Amino acid sequence: FSPDSSKLVYGSNADTEFTQAYSYDLASAESELVYSSEWDIMYLYYSDSGKYQVVGTNEDAQTNVVVMDTNSKKAIEMPELPKGDVQRVRFNKDESAISFLLNADSAPSNLYYYELGASSVTKLSDNLSEKLSSEFLVESTVERFESFDGLEIPGLLYKPHQASAQKPVAAIVLVHGGPGGQARKGYDPLIQHLVNNGYAIFDVNNRGSSGYGKTFFHL
Repeated sequence: FSPDSSKLVYGSNADTEFTQAYSYDLASAESELVYSSEWDIMYLYYSDSGKYQVVGTNEDAQTNVVVMDTNSKKAIEMPELPKGDVQRVRFNKDESAISFLLNADSAPSNLYYYELGASSVTKLSDNLSEKLSSEFLVESTVERFESFDGLEIPGLLYKPHQASAQKPVAAIVLVHGGPGGQARKGYDPLIQHLVNNGYAIFDVNNRGSSGYGKTFFHL
């Protein structure tokens, strides 16, 4: 709901390729666009006072978060975050800082803290097992290939550190469940175990996957 509870915020792709955020006025029964993107909007909500709006979009298998000042309609400048899935953005009582969880390829979900206007974020937890070293884990890259009908198929490629054009390795294609579904950036101990043992992994977002528009989804 909006901060004054007069409007319900919802997502819809009825008139667009990707899910956009709309508001429904409870008194007038009219809807209007609140936030649009060239990707699916995953969530949109407000700080307690309504001063800030938090929007998460699903951009090529990872979450991009924008914190916007509702008065100026401008996004708050934030430092570059580690690559991964950002979740549960929460403001403190006086709305001067936020906390959030970040799940990365090379680390399970960790808690971060950011004071608005600061030049960096502070990592508050380290949930990777002490028996593992992050330097041996790998970050995925988004890669695409052309299918039989010319359609581009995206996926996440995890490449062992020792792999190269001169030293090729065996590859495993992972196919996620469905219907729909999406291979996304984030910590997966099975993938990291296989990559650490010398296998490249292509976590494919085959046609019919979520996150790439309703046309791609319905294929």
